[in-house]
Amino acid sequence: MKTLISALCLVFALNGCFKKRSVENALVRGAQAPAAEATCAKILPPQEYKSLVSQLTPSDPLVVVSTNDLHGRVDEKKVELKISDTEFHSVTVGGLERLASYLVALCRKSKGRLLYVDTGDSYQGSVLSNTTFGAAVVDSFSALGLVASTFGNHEFDFGGLGQIRPIVR
Repeated sequence: MKTLISALCLVFALNGCFKKRSVENALVRGAQAPAAEATCAKILPPQEYKSLVSQLTPSDPLVVVSTNDLHGRVDEKKVELKISDTEFHSVTVGGLERLASYLVALCRKSKGRLLYVDTGDSYQGSVLSNTTFGAAVVDSFSALGLVASTFGNHEFDFGGLGQIRPIVR
């Protein structure tokens, strides 16, 4: 179900790109004149973004990054992985700073053609997100240039749509 919703978000985000006669020209034109809120336009310095977009060709792919089930985990943490009954391995996971660094690298590799979407269950689950009723996650998504998001069941843990609407930026 989340895959279907993500696909629909992609279609809405690309609204109009495929209605043109030439799909190749439409994709380049769409990438060269994005909204100021587009993912790469938000997280790259403006001059670097303009330079990358000026290098686009019709064959350059669109990169889609989707996150899901963030559950308010905006900070990274250490996790112990059990390798065997006596062996453990410690790894650092999560954190939106780490995600931001991946998005920046992908923006550079894709010449600014990156679409970042989220498929829900983003707010509830960490102390920071719970105490701000999800606003910390919404602010983080805004800073990362999230293009589209769907609601999961946990978005309603703080109340109905009346609670969600005030924090959406």
